[in-house]
Amino acid sequence: MRKTFWIILFIFCCFSTEASVISLSRRQTGKQKLVGYNYKRSMTKPFVVKGTKNPPDTLMPDLAPPFYCWDGDYASYRMEYEATQFIPERPCSVMAIINGVISDTAASKRCSLFVWRDSSNKPGTRLFIMDTLVVADSAGVFFGTYPLSAPVYVTGPFWVGDYEGDSLMPTTAFDSVRSLLSAFSIDSFGWNEDNVDYFHGAIVKYDTFTIPIDKKWTILVFINGDNDLESFAIEDINEMEEGIDTSKYTVVVEVDRIPGYDSSNGNWTTTRRYLITPDNNTDNIIRSELKADLGEVNMGNQTAIVDFVRWSVQNYPADNYALVIWNHGNGWYKGSKRSPLKGISSDETDGDYIGVANGEYALTMDSVKNIMEKRLELLANDACCMGMQEVAYEIQNYADYVVFSEYTVPAEGYPYDEILKWLNDNYSATPEELANIMVDKYIASYSAGDHVTLSSIALNEKISHLSECINNFAIALIQAGGRSNIDIDSARLGTEEYLGYPNAHIDIYDFAARIKGKLGLPTSVKNWADSVMSAIDSAVTRKGQINSDGSHGIAIYYPYHISDIDTTYKQLSFAKDLPKWWDFINGDTIGITENTKLSCNFALFVPTPNPASVYTSIRYSIPNKTNISLRVFDLTGRLVKTLYSGEQIAGTHNVSLKSSELSKGIYFVTLQTNYVTKTQKLTILR
Repeated sequence: MRKTFWIILFIFCCFSTEASVISLSRRQTGKQKLVGYNYKRSMTKPFVVKGTKNPPDTLMPDLAPPFYCWDGDYASYRMEYEATQFIPERPCSVMAIINGVISDTAASKRCSLFVWRDSSNKPGTRLFIMDTLVVADSAGVFFGTYPLSAPVYVTGPFWVGDYEGDSLMPTTAFDSVRSLLSAFSIDSFGWNEDNVDYFHGAIVKYDTFTIPIDKKWTILVFINGDNDLESFAIEDINEMEEGIDTSKYTVVVEVDRIPGYDSSNGNWTTTRRYLITPDNNTDNIIRSELKADLGEVNMGNQTAIVDFVRWSVQNYPADNYALVIWNHGNGWYKGSKRSPLKGISSDETDGDYIGVANGEYALTMDSVKNIMEKRLELLANDACCMGMQEVAYEIQNYADYVVFSEYTVPAEGYPYDEILKWLNDNYSATPEELANIMVDKYIASYSAGDHVTLSSIALNEKISHLSECINNFAIALIQAGGRSNIDIDSARLGTEEYLGYPNAHIDIYDFAARIKGKLGLPTSVKNWADSVMSAIDSAVTRKGQINSDGSHGIAIYYPYHISDIDTTYKQLSFAKDLPKWWDFINGDTIGITENTKLSCNFALFVPTPNPASVYTSIRYSIPNKTNISLRVFDLTGRLVKTLYSGEQIAGTHNVSLKSSELSKGIYFVTLQTNYVTKTQKLTILR
């Protein structure tokens, strides 16, 4: 039997005359029960949605059926489709979500309502999230229109609806009798007849929005000034205003302040979001466009960064995104409320921080990656002592490049005016170029008397290779006697170190170089020291320092005294996945003997014989399966022969070269992968 009905919806008085309800979908389970309903609010003009009840129970017009699979009185579906797709006539802004239910039983519960970007005909990136309480009277009808706090601009198909994973119970469970529903799987669940009809709709505005200009970069600066750095937060925002050209790229800021350190700009102490706009005044007054005042926000909670990223991506789309996390920092440490400077982004008002060892930093970046549906192009830590192997390992899967400092960062931080002035002329810069210029401008902004470091690291297979090299380096160090070896101990004593007592951070390259120079150590230790140095040279795309000659871009944890070791280190992903560095610095030799098998090193050996007159054998080794190229060049750099190109398994390999294939002279044999290059000279005689 078919029924028709009218639902009258009036639009908020602030809407234009082009606002409309583009669709209202109905999902039904159990008995066929439908009650007509008129919903009224302050309005200026009525809009009517007219529909007919047809499988799969959808109110129209112009509505693609929702993705639900019906099977008699028993239905199942995947939670990704707990939403309804809408296809607008043209670009528009979503103003509100309509959420409704018709039920035989009373129900009230909190659920999350979403606007989603369409992704291959299913919900993709969340563009808006709102928690609300949904109430349905027994044998009654409830419709709620929920205005969005800010319009969500869409240019194509999108979805609205709820998401069970964020609710205490499945959002369709409006039948209080079915208590078992809460225990059902989040991936899929089934239910019997529960006499529930569920509705989704959206109010959109076909207005004069201009499609956002496609820009190469949006830079997000998360400034936690809820501490003694408050005045420097104001200064850095003014630097951004001085340097920016808004026609080339976008810069958005979320900044939190605190009472007691700075009283300028009206002395507000809440958390605000600004769209940075040009201002050449030198009076330290923020004149950028205020987009939102969020009240007090705990900037030491990872959700603050995630929400800021979501808002920024939604409102200021670009090809590439750079996220700057601005605050105090202290490397990998888990941190605690009694030691708020450990971790990153300490918030004095809320007594919180974002830890590294406890996984919070990695979870934050994982959420950022999910929002963007890709890796972040550039992550910059404008904070002290974050430039560590352990930190890079935690975030290696979530960003392409990271900029950070092995040493402390002065309160003045990055020179944002100079960085942005460079970007004005190079607004199509690659992520690596922008990362490198951050290093260059930072170092140039400080004087000869300062002590600063900064580096840019590629977070790809190069950092993975470095991690494996360090693990094998540690095994070789343990086999050579570990901390009890006087040569190893003296190498550590002379290595560039940071943080003062207990001198916990050292430059890993500098340490490896000193190990390599110790005559009394085994060749295997020196070879792995050389591998670590080569891997760092490959992973570090730019490094800079003043008064820190032993700094090469990446520090590592290595307290001089074992008694000073913080066992929290064992919680790090690096310590769990590749534990031999922890074993080494902790003085542990369990399971390590002289016969412990090491991964083969990355090496290209001297061709044999050399010089060669008939043939020569070229031997090389690689520690893991990877793509390689083995090529021969003449003195001018011209490629004369490719000996191997393609994927190669781990191990040691030999390639023979007939000397008769080359003219008499000097050549260079080069072994190259994505993360390292080795070269040996070859002489051909006749």
